[in-house]
Amino acid sequence: MVNKTIQYTTVAFISCVAISGLAYVGWWDYKRRNDPSFRKKLRKEHKKANKHAKAADEQAKKQRTADLKEALEKIKVETVPTTPEEREQYFMQHVGIGEQLSVQGPAFHVAAALSFYRALRVYPSPVELIMIYQKTVPEPVFKIVMDLTSLDVSNTVAPADLGVDDDAPTSTPPATGSGSPSSAGTRHGGRRGASASGASGDERSEASSQDWETVTDPESHGHAAAPSQA
Repeated sequence: MVNKTIQYTTVAFISCVAISGLAYVGWWDYKRRNDPSFRKKLRKEHKKANKHAKAADEQAKKQRTADLKEALEKIKVETVPTTPEEREQYFMQHVGIGEQLSVQGPAFHVAAALSFYRALRVYPSPVELIMIYQKTVPEPVFKIVMDLTSLDVSNTVAPADLGVDDDAPTSTPPATGSGSPSSAGTRHGGRRGASASGASGDERSEASSQDWETVTDPESHGHAAAPSQA
């Protein structure tokens, strides 16, 4: 008997809540359609919410830029391998880490981009590697890599001069295959070793303005798309 009473009370309470909710929705819709002052109030609240959301988004962008600058400064003071063999190993290690992190979700995108950027520092043809990244690295990660690159070369080349289309479709990098960044390192092992033996770490950490200008050169695009034919 007691259990039945509790059940009836529960059903009655839920019914009252449902009816109240429907009544409120009906009242709100009626006011929205027929009360000009109510519609004006809704528009003000909507604009206010958009303003707060925009401010929060701008603040988040500023904070991310500051975080990337801090991470970039830490990368710049890291020791870069000097021998061809060490550079080869360094490149493959960080490309592998970047590929693993990039498929683990947005929380790992920055860490993945930092690994790809470390690999970019020791690659003899940074523009070519960026073109490979654009085709194989997930788009959010690639955009962060480009942000890091823009911050690094902003003193010598304007970001707009990079000529890389951020809106181009990208895909998740395969674990193996001729199109992955790691396979690019394998194909250019000898070339990277030869370049590494005659260049310092500082020279490898930044691309020259001439290198970046080749992104907008159609002939350069052709060589980047098929590095194995060089």
